[in-house]
Amino acid sequence: MTDFRIGHGYDVHALADGLRLHRLSPDGEEGYPGTLAVSVTYRLAGAALRIEYEAESDADTLCSLTNHSYFNLNGGGTAMAHTLTLAAGTYLETSPGCLPTGRALPVAGTPFDFHAAKAVGRDIDTAAEQLRLVNGYDHHFCVDGAGLRRAAVLRGDSSGITMTMDTTSPGVQLYTANWLSRRGGKNGAVYEPRCAVCLEPQFPPDAVHHPGFPQPLLRRGYGQLFCGGVQSRQDFLTHFFPFSLLQIGERGSRARGQCRNGNAIGRSRKAFACHRLAGCVHHIRQRL
Repeated sequence: MTDFRIGHGYDVHALADGLRLHRLSPDGEEGYPGTLAVSVTYRLAGAALRIEYEAESDADTLCSLTNHSYFNLNGGGTAMAHTLTLAAGTYLETSPGCLPTGRALPVAGTPFDFHAAKAVGRDIDTAAEQLRLVNGYDHHFCVDGAGLRRAAVLRGDSSGITMTMDTTSPGVQLYTANWLSRRGGKNGAVYEPRCAVCLEPQFPPDAVHHPGFPQPLLRRGYGQLFCGGVQSRQDFLTHFFPFSLLQIGERGSRARGQCRNGNAIGRSRKAFACHRLAGCVHHIRQRL
């Protein structure tokens, strides 16, 4: 039973420990084959937030279920002094159009090496071409290992709040709010470039055009479940917003597709964490 409906056709169901949103994406919407039934469930458990994504299609299609939330663990100000650890030995080289070139480059000895915890902004203004192309970090990091493993740890430098991320996804997109325009928020907050960090576990962007990348194809009749959760050491509710940190599933997820003439192509949904889309990550951010 639906409790109420919000924009973009999401039915909302109240749960004892959270909230569930469901939407039916019709066959052919934004050019995608198959009728897609998709839902996202948010659950609170102590100092943890768990997010569960579910999807099923009646035809083979591309699918990417993720969340694009910004985190500032201090509650305001710049996030560039946050310390970050990423368990990734390589990252994907990006083009001026913010699409992967197909090359995976080693992080060792570069500003992209987060194996040891360091301030997010320590190397962000160096002369590295990859950083200058996108005005900071907006890159896919290929997480070491396979299966469920620790991918990232983010710590607020003044609050001491720590957020951990475990995932089965092949990689994590790190974005440092490079193109965020200055704007006012609640309680006098000011949002501006580099005031937050995004960590998005996912398949590589533009994977459909790179056969060597993991291919997130959702097969007809195969249900998928992606689970996620965040944990902090203190003051969870006052500092965190819903964010997908863990995706679990053996048969892939939604795909990041192609970009043509600077425009994202494919199904996209602004509401909460569910997006059916194709397009490079940067341009999707501009559209949503």
